[in-house]
Amino acid sequence: MSMEDLLRTEIEENLENMKDFELGSKEYESAVESTCKLVDRVISIDRNADDYNLKDKAREADIEVKNIQLEKDKRNQMIQNGITVGSIVVSTAVTIWGTLASFKFEKEGTVTTILGRQFISKLLPKK
Repeated sequence: MSMEDLLRTEIEENLENMKDFELGSKEYESAVESTCKLVDRVISIDRNADDYNLKDKAREADIEVKNIQLEKDKRNQMIQNGITVGSIVVSTAVTIWGTLASFKFEKEGTVTTILGRQFISKLLPKK
């Protein structure tokens, strides 16, 4: 039996015993005072239990929000890594293409595309 149950049982017994006392007598006032103290203790226990439950729910909600944020951060990091790898691959491909275009230029003496001309002009500065 929990402390709260024991207190509630004691309160019920006090209320039953108060029926036997004369209204306004010292015994009646003493019983009322002790019953009120016990009721205050039960209310305090209930309040503490409610506070604990609210804090527990708030903590669980906070953990859930943090988990969601971690998942979003993880997804964003994966996207960022994909973008970085993609930019490296594209820049490498453009460099290889430009190098091949410059080799073709050395063979034939003419650049066949506009992009090839731009690449070669960047490789060979005019000054």
